[in-house]
Order: sequence, then C-alpha cells, then structure tokens
Amino acid sequence: MVNIIFNVKEDVCPGKTSPLDFSFEGDLPCALHNEEGGDIEANWEDGTFTVSGGHTLSGKVIDAETGEGVGGIYVEWDLDVEDGCEGNTETGPDGTFTFSNVPEGVIELMVKPDFDSGYAQSYKEFYLSDDTSNLVLKLKKGAVVFGFVWDSSGNGINNLDICANGINTESSANTHFEEGPGDGFYKMRLAPGIYNISIDEDDYISVNHPDVVIDDISK
Repeated sequence: MVNIIFNVKEDVCPGKTSPLDFSFEGDLPCALHNEEGGDIEANWEDGTFTVSGGHTLSGKVIDAETGEGVGGIYVEWDLDVEDGCEGNTETGPDGTFTFSNVPEGVIELMVKPDFDSGYAQSYKEFYLSDDTSNLVLKLKKGAVVFGFVWDSSGNGINNLDICANGINTESSANTHFEEGPGDGFYKMRLAPGIYNISIDEDDYISVNHPDVVIDDISK
C-alpha cells in the first residue's frame, strides 16, 4: 500500500467521482488522506476516486390533504456550501424516496412536482448529521404566479433565476400567454403564504419584491 497525500477539502462530496492529477504504471493501490492525516474512504477505478461515507436520507412525499403518498415527484438535495454536491430522484409509486452518500452539513431539499399537477413546489433546509429516515414532505396545491423579466429597453431576458423563499424557476421564451414579450417569461406554483420574490444576477442590479401574499390558489 502506497500512501499518497492529497489536500482534500472537508466538504468533498460522498458519492462524487473526481479525477486524480497523477499517473502510474501497473497495479498501485493508494490510500487517500486529508490534511490532518486522517483516512478518507474512497472507491478507486480507472484513475478516479469516489468518496465513500455520508448518510442515508429517506422519506415520503404525501398529499397534504389526503395523506396519500404521491409517486413520480422529482426530489433534489443540494449541499448549501459546495457546488456540484447534489443528488436527485423521483418518488416511487407510494411516494417514498431514498438518497445515499449524503454528506453532513446544511442540506437544501427541494420537491418539484410537474407544473400541471397543480401542486406547489416546496423547499426545506436543515442540518444533516446522521442517517435520517421517515422524513415526511407534504405537497400543497398552489396558485400560478407568472411574470416577465425585462431590461431597461423593454426586452425580455432569458435564463435568469427567479427565487421565492428558496423555490427557484428560470425565465425563458413565452409560449403560454399572448401578453408580454416573447422572452423573459417565468412561472411557478406557490402554496398559500408570504414570499420574497427576487432576482440576483451578477450582470444586473438585484430586484426584490418582498411580502408577496398568496392566499387564493384558484387563480
């Protein structure tokens, strides 16, 4: 066994395959260590390593009114401080889902139903420090919120992230309504509540609309 020391950040994502910047001839097993000399479990194959460990995160997506599990719902997690450390899946027929190799840290968990289902997207942020099961995520019906993002000349702008209390969508070409420009259209479904709707992009001045009240999902 040859010990090769790499300066590996503490927030390396379990389950994420990463290339190694070195080469060798023959069968040379390696051990991966952090800066303090501690072992980092990893699976090796073809010059790459996949960091092992992490936690299991599982739960169920249900209808908030009926309590029934809802299948085919897109669920995504993201580590708040590390780009690319994320995972996604769809719920099974009974609404259950499971993620493996989820690292310890602040996890952003997003539930993204199909827009035409009538369900609102939801967002949950929490600190994961151990295996977590029986996490229940309730789907609520939502109102359609839509609009347009324009520049100072009145032209629609595509590919901008619009955020409402952690729920995100992206502006794109308008193929839904006759009003407004062809580009810059966005839409989302939001459950009843009070939202801060914002756009924060490097090339533009940030826009913020606080205290947007959603109280009628029939609209």
